[in-house]
Amino acid sequence: MRHRARHVIALLLAALLAAGPCHVAAQSALADLLTRAATMSDAGQHAEAYALLAAEEDTHIGEIAYDYALGRAALHAGRPDRATIAFARVLALDPYHPRALFGLARIALEEGDIEGCRPFLDRAIQYFPDFPEAKAL
Repeated sequence: MRHRARHVIALLLAALLAAGPCHVAAQSALADLLTRAATMSDAGQHAEAYALLAAEEDTHIGEIAYDYALGRAALHAGRPDRATIAFARVLALDPYHPRALFGLARIALEEGDIEGCRPFLDRAIQYFPDFPEAKAL
């Protein structure tokens, strides 16, 4: 029995080690993608940053950093529908993410929905009382 348990543990460790380099490579690729999108956005190329990120959605969907960046890029590119979906994915994984909460508050406010804005804004301030962007609204 001990031999079998050691064998199972060895297999699990081997699987983890085998997955490691791929995971590191994937994270490196994501970091590069987010850096390129941020550079475009900083240069005022919001539509291009959104297009770059949207093209990788199938690969990175469900990764908080990616979904937040996609939401931000979509918002700045005038795609509040896509930004809402991306920010909602962030909040599904991290309900306390202040910037995603603020993004949804901003979308609601820009659409004239003050009542829809309030819960997101209140939550952002509740979880992070010193959150400057939320206080500015």
